[in-house]
Amino acid sequence: MTESAGGWWLGRGVDPDQSLLDHMVSYAELVDAGALEIISERQLRRWFDGRPTLTVGEILTVRTHIAWKFWAIMRDEVLPDAMLHQLAVDYATEFLRRSGPAYVDFRTYRGLDAKQAWLDSRISIGELQVAAISATEALTTVAYFGDQTVSDCASMVCQALAGLGELAQRQAFYAFIGQFHTGADVQWLLDHVRSRLSQAPSGWVRSGWVPSGWGASTGAALAGPARAIDKDLPVGTVLAYAGWLPKDLVPRGWLVCDGSTRLARDYDELFRAIGYTFGAKSKTDPEFNLPDLRGRFIRSTAPNLAKRNQRDPEWQERFALMPGGESQASVGSYQGYGTARPRTAFSTEVSDLNLVSANDAAGCGANPGKHGSNSFGLKVRGGDAETRPPNKYVYFLIKASSSDSTGQPVQVPVGAVILFAGPAGGNPPPPAQWEECTGQTVSRIGPFARLFDAIGTAHGGSGNDFRLPDYRGWFLRGVSESSNADPDRDRRPPAADGGFANNNVGSQQDWATAIPYHTSGGEESPRLLRAKFDNLPTSNQGKLTDWPGRYLAMVNPSGKNLTLHLGTSGDAETRPENVSVAYFIGCQPAGEVPVGTIAMLARHLPAGEFWLPCDGRAVAVAEYSDLHRAIGTHYGSAGAGQFSLPDLEGRFVRGASLKTGRDADAADRTPLGSGDPEGVGSVQDYATGRPRADLTVAVPYLPGSTCRTGGGARGGAAGNDGAKRIDPWGSGGNADTRPVNVYLNFYIRVR
Repeated sequence: MTESAGGWWLGRGVDPDQSLLDHMVSYAELVDAGALEIISERQLRRWFDGRPTLTVGEILTVRTHIAWKFWAIMRDEVLPDAMLHQLAVDYATEFLRRSGPAYVDFRTYRGLDAKQAWLDSRISIGELQVAAISATEALTTVAYFGDQTVSDCASMVCQALAGLGELAQRQAFYAFIGQFHTGADVQWLLDHVRSRLSQAPSGWVRSGWVPSGWGASTGAALAGPARAIDKDLPVGTVLAYAGWLPKDLVPRGWLVCDGSTRLARDYDELFRAIGYTFGAKSKTDPEFNLPDLRGRFIRSTAPNLAKRNQRDPEWQERFALMPGGESQASVGSYQGYGTARPRTAFSTEVSDLNLVSANDAAGCGANPGKHGSNSFGLKVRGGDAETRPPNKYVYFLIKASSSDSTGQPVQVPVGAVILFAGPAGGNPPPPAQWEECTGQTVSRIGPFARLFDAIGTAHGGSGNDFRLPDYRGWFLRGVSESSNADPDRDRRPPAADGGFANNNVGSQQDWATAIPYHTSGGEESPRLLRAKFDNLPTSNQGKLTDWPGRYLAMVNPSGKNLTLHLGTSGDAETRPENVSVAYFIGCQPAGEVPVGTIAMLARHLPAGEFWLPCDGRAVAVAEYSDLHRAIGTHYGSAGAGQFSLPDLEGRFVRGASLKTGRDADAADRTPLGSGDPEGVGSVQDYATGRPRADLTVAVPYLPGSTCRTGGGARGGAAGNDGAKRIDPWGSGGNADTRPVNVYLNFYIRVR
């Protein structure tokens, strides 16, 4: 897994100003990581000598093979990802210094220089990928000379450039130690690592990681330095758009997030920003994929491991939609919907299910069921086509360049929607340029004429009037178009009279609940929803003697298909964990967005003065006074003179309901700071409402009738005391409730 070093120490109990050599590693941690598959328990206990933990520095002094020492500490649970990348570069650089043949050309060294520049936040991920591919091509070419040293060089440099931090370090280390393994070589490694790790984690803040999957060749070479990130929306920003797509969208510097393939030479800035994050059709003549947000929702990445495990517990199953794209914790990874157990249990009543052990008596003249003593977990079917929250359709656009076709700076188009972290009553965006999305009716003539040209009556209207979008209490979802990501795309009603319906921008959709999603295990998957049934008869007991006044359950060999009527049980709605924000729509072209705007990015930003990640960090009022005027302490405060940024890691965003009643549990939202639960800056856990489509379950031997006995007694039949209420959710389910989504990074403009 990979993550920013800035969030690496949070939740790990690590002092950001402490040397990495002082970071503690526990015995239990190494056992959980598989240490006993590498060394014996006796050896491991000898390392720790009865202590529960060792420091990284102490592990480096343990008397054992260097490979075991490095395995114990060179993991992303122990060290920042950026440090692991740095060590991989260090090994490769030293490898080339010692043995690089003269005919290993400049592209090899340029690749390593580019990796170092990326670690120093001086170039973008796209630029690094170009350099890495070029270096790989060079090394592949010279490897044909048959020189083993050249082949080792090729392997070494490729490992340093590609993969995740832990993987890059491990493979580069083995390549180095395979070539240089004398006592002096080992001592060089130990001394170098100690020197690197003597630095504190706070020196390794890095917003990003290297996507894996490089390998094909290209003739492209590393170009000049990356464009500085200023107060304008960076290239790679994703915006919601609330109207029909303009015909001149591309010349204006924007593209639709439809997963299409683009040539890197045609979209140089965008490729340098996002690289192959969303997939690569070809790396010979670099072709990369745009994000595919059709029919999908957007979820923030969670660089902090503790937050990611808590808020997106199934993150390790996130996948690349296109070949060569990113997966798991990386920006650009995709995720299917999930359905977790409701917080308010489902409940249904089943006839003839309250079975007890009665005396076995012949004479009933039928087939009384034998009383069972086991519980059965029976698979539940049905439910809705997907799990989703209430949502409205928008188009998602991505900023493809910093200049339009005329050479002018790219502007935010009229009809674009921004996320704003502050309340409308505080220091909102300028009203002449931005209008809050509260569904107000305005005239198509006058100050809103340009907005009408952009969105028309997509959100309702008639005559000379049209409605602005109303996103209070709603989630935003990409228009599905030809994608199958929204199975109900053709059954979406309009948001208001005169608005667009079905598979069109502006249409809306209520929440839905599918049975839990699973990717493996088939019919035996532990996530499959199973209802629990107790004491079902499994055989015919035979002729019985009478037992006075008792109703015996008649066995039903063919079973029964039950429809589980859930009534009003379950949560009030289905939704993912979310934070509330305000939405504003652009009424006039904008060169920049206001301070307090939350930008969704398909990339990582280097450290800068205008944008910070939405990770909940505390900042000084004196340093960010404009931002404080915009958002105040709605997201918390760490003390006098400080306020907190929004913490969106691993979460979705939802329009603040503002007393509209569109958030079924609005009153129970938890303010992160000083705000109102129904305003901006409150958080809400996931919920699972009852499916609108029936759940069904096939129950073998479920009695369908009874017979009354007369007298006598033995034992073993199933007595029927009538109906019984059960929770259909006996077992199974996902770890959280969520819709189909894509990871993007969330940043807030702070100056």
